[in-house]
Amino acid sequence: MSKSISDSLKPTNTNKKVKNIYDNTYYEIYALLVLFKSGYIECPFCIDWIKDKPDIQVGNIGIEVTTDAPSEYRKLTSIWNKLSGLDPKSKKEELTKLDKHGLQKDNIFPNEGYASLPTLNITCLMAKIKDKERKFSSYDGFPVVGLFVFSFVFMLDEDESSIVKMLQDNKFSFSPIFIFSNGILFKWENSVLTKNDYTKFLAEFKTQAQQIRKKYFDNRGKRIKQNAHSEFGLKEV
Repeated sequence: MSKSISDSLKPTNTNKKVKNIYDNTYYEIYALLVLFKSGYIECPFCIDWIKDKPDIQVGNIGIEVTTDAPSEYRKLTSIWNKLSGLDPKSKKEELTKLDKHGLQKDNIFPNEGYASLPTLNITCLMAKIKDKERKFSSYDGFPVVGLFVFSFVFMLDEDESSIVKMLQDNKFSFSPIFIFSNGILFKWENSVLTKNDYTKFLAEFKTQAQQIRKKYFDNRGKRIKQNAHSEFGLKEV
């Protein structure tokens, strides 16, 4: 009987605390979980699929993973999430640490309650895809090379027709292109945009990605060699 992900993720890296769990490795694991749930990847789930150039490698399939939000936006979002729910004293203590990040807390957290984040729009999404397109040649050796983008800016109702037009006009080399936004997985392939709703799995994806990140990877995102067991089946939901 194959183990479920939940059964296989008992902590083994307790001596080395992962400082930044929401790093590139976390997003790569998260993307792999989404692709597995969607059925695009049908093999038994394996941590060894997390590699580099491209980030996910399964047989002859390579998938590069990225986000369309600037690093500043992701940094501020991470800090904002950390502050949410803290009592006033704890929040003040955390706010005093912002200076070391080169951030001005009065501009970012006016009234100590509301984040003023950089304005994002759909051009950020296209800029990120174009940036990855320039590096496409480095993924030689994979008959299928796709791109998975975590989108912080893709507004579903407003921009769906716009994204189709932009994708049609640019003729990107990646195929398929996955865009994951607010639990909706968009797939652009053969000039057709399809979508599936995975919002009910968001908590599951986040928890499993966090657990895998902590157990199988160190602070630098490198595999922990002693954690040799890396293949197990997903529990059906």
